[in-house]
Amino acid sequence: MPMAMNGDLTSGRPSDDARPVDDAQHHIAVSPASGPAPTGSRRSSLPGPLQPLMKSEITIILVGETGVGKTTFMSLLANVAARRSVLEFQPQHNRENDSKLDASKSQTKAAMLYEIQRYDGVLLRILDTPGLCDTRGVEQDAVHKASIANAIREHIGQVDAILVMANGTNERLTVPTDYALNTLSAMFPASIAGNIGFLFTMVDNLLSFNFQQSSLPDCLQDAELYTIQNPLALVTKYRERLQTAALPTPSQAKIFHTLLTNVYDTTMETLNSMFEWIDDLQPVPTAEISVIYNMTTGIESGIADVLARLRQMERKRAELSRLQHDIDSGQQVMKINKQYEKIMRREMHVQIDTPTRHTTQCTVADCYSNCHQDCNLEFLLDPAQLGGKCTAFMVSRCNDRTRDALEQTCTACSHAAREHRHFHSYWGLETQEERTVDHDAKMAYEKAEQEVEKYEKQKRLIEASLTSLDDDILTQEKRLSTLCDEFQQLALTGNFAGHLAATIRMLEYRRESRKAAGDVDGMRSLTRVIESLEAQMHVLQEVEQKKKANWSLRDIPARAFSAVTSILPSIRWR
Repeated sequence: MPMAMNGDLTSGRPSDDARPVDDAQHHIAVSPASGPAPTGSRRSSLPGPLQPLMKSEITIILVGETGVGKTTFMSLLANVAARRSVLEFQPQHNRENDSKLDASKSQTKAAMLYEIQRYDGVLLRILDTPGLCDTRGVEQDAVHKASIANAIREHIGQVDAILVMANGTNERLTVPTDYALNTLSAMFPASIAGNIGFLFTMVDNLLSFNFQQSSLPDCLQDAELYTIQNPLALVTKYRERLQTAALPTPSQAKIFHTLLTNVYDTTMETLNSMFEWIDDLQPVPTAEISVIYNMTTGIESGIADVLARLRQMERKRAELSRLQHDIDSGQQVMKINKQYEKIMRREMHVQIDTPTRHTTQCTVADCYSNCHQDCNLEFLLDPAQLGGKCTAFMVSRCNDRTRDALEQTCTACSHAAREHRHFHSYWGLETQEERTVDHDAKMAYEKAEQEVEKYEKQKRLIEASLTSLDDDILTQEKRLSTLCDEFQQLALTGNFAGHLAATIRMLEYRRESRKAAGDVDGMRSLTRVIESLEAQMHVLQEVEQKKKANWSLRDIPARAFSAVTSILPSIRWR
């Protein structure tokens, strides 16, 4: 909500009639000129340092990395709009929005819109934003980006200019500035490129400005460049020095006054040149900024989803490997104990009945001889008769014929006839089996068999789950590809992967600083974040490869898995 401040305020604090109305908006009022200027013509000149404009309202978004003086520049505009002399300059921002942190962190808590009415009636709407490349990490920058996007969505329907503020003492874009610029380029649409200008701070004069415009991204090569040495910063520094040091001599005060006057005059020339450029620009609607921000969060969410599923795949593949090991072990146990039951096969002599025929058999134990099978004699019970008549025996002369017949030797088994008889059967061979069971081996086999069956079921479930995850990842990657294509067409940067690459470079730069300072814990923390972003880069690279192959490369998930999961174990997952 607006906070009104009288134009003649010189103390640097809100006046008594200040009234807070909104956490993200403040109004700094001065006495306006009467009546708007005719459309398409410059307003009539009023006494003051600023040249007249055609527009009655100008909206500017101030962006840049931490510590380049965005809030101080906004305060400068408020002082100039109130026609204060340079020695009356005071900070004019909402101090409750100060983070009060050290210079490596954003000095502004959240994006805040200031409405400053110039003495000639022109309304300046300045969105002061938190600095990017905050040393608290990319998570804090994400908070700042959300704050900027929300403030634009809620308070700015169209914007006249975006001023990217940077340290003008560097010849080229530093790694942090490059990161900040890439981050901002990922927030703004390409349609706004012509409304982006650069304001380089801390530049005493053109001779001390060595920045090479060729180091800017291609899309901003033709951007307007302005330099400034903010007189408000000099006044503030001079006052702070007076609090801690002896009063300057008259000659020192004169030198400072001359310096301040020259800086003020140069600054007014810069501001008038900048306002003239902005006055000629066509305002650009900011709706696409919200669209791009939503795309960015959608891409980041999609990448996080793919990485989470890859993480699930990593766990499931590890579980699958363990199950396969258990299956192999169980099958080995089954193989070892497979012969827990032994079967002995042996041939046994058995009597085979022949009711209509008879056979001369030997009755000596274990002889099992069919001495004359299907004997053609009548069935005889007397062994002597067998010995005398059956052709199985050798007939020899003897005085005692009965005794002689009983002693006849069987030509088949060599036993005497007395050991032979007629039977209505014959000796045959029959194979019989004898089974012996090792109960311990049987128990081990059956237990292993049950476990292998259980593991096989689990394996099939995991394989089905992996297939489902693979399909889900492909669906999410197609969605990511669509979002990245839309982002590329709409966003100023045109490449989300390039934004990630700039973030990685910035973090690597910061890690080297931690290394030089001997901050081992800080290095490790940054390494984890870098590896997380590299995993995100891998996902986008795989998406691009699949897209080029018309989504026919189904083996890519395995390659993506091996590439990404080599990074995943060191990442802190929430």
